[in-house]
Amino acid sequence: MTTKTSASQIGITLFLFQLGSAPLYLLGGTAKQDAWISIILAALAGFFLLLLHLQIFKMDEKQDLFDIYISSFGKVIGGSIAFLYIGYFFYESIRVVRDLGEIVSVTLLNRTPISVVLLVTLTVIAFVAHYGPRVFFRFCGVFLYVILFAYFTVFTLICISGLPQLSFMLPVMENGFNPILQTAFPDLLTFPFGQTILFLTLFKYATDQNKIKKTLLWSYTLVSILLLIINQVVLLVLGPQLATLATYPLYTVVQLIQVGHAVERSDVFFTLILFIGLFIKINLYYITIAIGLQRITKIKYKVWINVQIVPVFLISIIFPNYIDFMFGKHVTIITYIFLFFQIVFPVCLFAVMLVQKKRNSNY
Repeated sequence: MTTKTSASQIGITLFLFQLGSAPLYLLGGTAKQDAWISIILAALAGFFLLLLHLQIFKMDEKQDLFDIYISSFGKVIGGSIAFLYIGYFFYESIRVVRDLGEIVSVTLLNRTPISVVLLVTLTVIAFVAHYGPRVFFRFCGVFLYVILFAYFTVFTLICISGLPQLSFMLPVMENGFNPILQTAFPDLLTFPFGQTILFLTLFKYATDQNKIKKTLLWSYTLVSILLLIINQVVLLVLGPQLATLATYPLYTVVQLIQVGHAVERSDVFFTLILFIGLFIKINLYYITIAIGLQRITKIKYKVWINVQIVPVFLISIIFPNYIDFMFGKHVTIITYIFLFFQIVFPVCLFAVMLVQKKRNSNY
């Protein structure tokens, strides 16, 4: 399996991964009209987390996330942490799979059972992931321009329709700074800005590793700005109150687009774009999980790609109610657990690697 690719393609993949499922939701809704401030704060924290991930990689450029933990903490502790990361990525993949199934069932295939939608989608995802990271990176490179053009078109139509109202941004900090801070941390940090930890698995595949840091930081900055714009457009059209009540706020906004009698039903076109973004995100989780299981078990990558379909499919349809699945009490607990994978474990890993590096330099 050929895996080497350019730093720019990994940067494109990070851009599309971060974009992924985030546009489905209103980010920072609890901060209401001040959500943009919460997003900026969380994005800045995520930027420093990405710097930490890049620094960890720089200290051991020949290994990925799983190998680094095993080599730094030993086979027992490091292997256990690596396995926990696989569980973390597995849970995240299930959430995105359910997102994809719901949005397709609600908007495009409302007479088709969600189980059929998910099974067909997972089969196609496994087929793409079968060819490994390099083919997937190229796949992302093709769809980047399609997605950017689609979002540009949608935003243009929203503005032409005269939907945004700047008054929805006011008053600024009506309830003080505390709600803004509580919204940013940990909710917005864990999703979507802290999810870049996954890319510690992929950094080593860059052929031009001297460019990886600059490329990834620029990619992260640009996608953070795009997410901020998307979120603000939703708030300016629906207002803070209505936006927090909508299941899919941006989809609701797109349904409102009407330019004369020429442009209507843009929601169908936009659903296809959301589908591509979700498809890319699930694929990346699939690939990362298979890489991790291969490292730990020594069983071939392609075997794990095929094996994943069954548990992901079964768990993603256990919850009959989508609201319970995405916003139930268990989600609050899991959000704090995610902090260990995105912050606590990487910080501990970096500290251990620094100690080991200093110790080795003394000999």
